[in-house]
Amino acid sequence: MPATVESRILVTQAEPGMVLSRHVLLETRQILVKEGTVLVDSVIDRIMVRGIKRIWIQGPYQHGPQPLSYGEELKHLAERFSRVQHVPLMGAMKLSIARVLGKRA
Repeated sequence: MPATVESRILVTQAEPGMVLSRHVLLETRQILVKEGTVLVDSVIDRIMVRGIKRIWIQGPYQHGPQPLSYGEELKHLAERFSRVQHVPLMGAMKLSIARVLGKRA
């Protein structure tokens, strides 16, 4: 059975939708929030109010927005330029940006 990946994060980094991989315990060793709980704002607030600084979540912690694939980048690019596609200069700019994205991929 493969080992499950978990990450220890600051409670301030917690976001709704994350899943606890371990119980959140009070100093008295009493369970405040059970493992497997899907975090929502109210649960995160309850943990913070108790002065707990770190929690364990399932999966690797990845801060910020995740990078898009090359195809997704091109789709976003097309959406951004959709209203000005009839302007030649804008078409040239879109093509230049697509080339840069292609080099990164």
